[in-house]
Amino acid sequence: MSKNNTAPKIKQAPGKPHPKDLPEAFLAFQRMGIKALKKKNNPHFKNDYADLEEVLSACSQANQFNIIHYFKSSITEGGTLIIEAVMEFVPTKERWTISIPCYCADRNNPQKLGSAITYAKRYSLSTLFALSSADDDGNQGSQRPDKPSTEKIKVENVMDTTTNEEDPF
Repeated sequence: MSKNNTAPKIKQAPGKPHPKDLPEAFLAFQRMGIKALKKKNNPHFKNDYADLEEVLSACSQANQFNIIHYFKSSITEGGTLIIEAVMEFVPTKERWTISIPCYCADRNNPQKLGSAITYAKRYSLSTLFALSSADDDGNQGSQRPDKPSTEKIKVENVMDTTTNEEDPF
């Protein structure tokens, strides 16, 4: 914030119209087709992924439309850590948020807790900004399913079709 408690002006890209509200600014951002690049490899799952740094970099492209992003966190009465990603349109202070619970089996292990927080930040921001990326499953989701067995299945009638006058159900 500046000395007079107003939000700083974010420099607009030359020749681009100034969005009037968050939906218009978000649409302008989406039209750019920004993707979070998958530069990291997870050897356990044998896949590539976009790390938090890549997601933050992709979301920062929205700054030219006066959109900023940040995180907040809170803890529920039950002790669950909640990570909240916030998208804010600076001129009007309009905000869109998404909250994701941060699950960690061992909160006393700082490494595991840090990983869970990073994971929640990465996915909350990716979801909020509707970032797309390459296919995570190596196109497995688009493969044709195995053909169903043509072997005949024996079906037994387990329903009692007799009626009982006393019981209408």
